[in-house]
Amino acid sequence: VATNLAAIIAQGGKKVVLVDADMRRPRVHRQLGLSNRVGLTDLLFSELTPEKIIHNLKGNTELSVITSGSLPPNPAELLGSKRLRLLITDLEKEMDTVIIDSPPCLVTDAQILASQVDSIILVAEAGQTHSGEAVAAMEQLKRADARVVGVIFNKIPRDSQGYYYGGGYQYSVYDE
Repeated sequence: VATNLAAIIAQGGKKVVLVDADMRRPRVHRQLGLSNRVGLTDLLFSELTPEKIIHNLKGNTELSVITSGSLPPNPAELLGSKRLRLLITDLEKEMDTVIIDSPPCLVTDAQILASQVDSIILVAEAGQTHSGEAVAAMEQLKRADARVVGVIFNKIPRDSQGYYYGGGYQYSVYDE
C-alpha cells in the first residue's frame, strides 16, 4: 500500500520519498527490485548521509526510496531515536511528501514510529483483520498520540459479488 501510494503521489508531480521502516520484515526493496545492502538502519547507526543511501527510481524522477538496510538487533530503539526524528524533519524539507512503511500495529515498533510522524493511515486486510484487532490497533495508536487520518482495506476479492461497492463487507467507523 505504501509503495503504491508513493507512486501515485509521484505521478501527480510531487517529490516523494518512501522510507521502509519495517526493520523486522522489510519488503519495499523486493517490491521495487532494489538492493537492501545499506539503508535506514545503516544511516541511523553511522555517519552516512541520506544522499548516500537514497535510491532514485528509473523512469520516475519524483520518487525516491530509502530501504530498511541491515536488520538491527533493536528496531524499537532506532525508531524512537532522535536521529530518526531529525532525518524525517530533513526529508520533509526536501520533499513534498514523506511516506513511511511501518511494521503492523500490533508490533511495538509501529506505536513508537506513530509518535514520530504527522499522520497515520491504518491498513487492514479485508476478510483477515478481525474488528477487535482493528479496534485494538486504533486504541494503541491513540495512546501513542497518533493522528489516524484514514483506513485502507486491501485485498478485497475482485470476484466477490458487487465488489465495486464493497459487497459482502461491512464497514463501520471507529468512534472516539
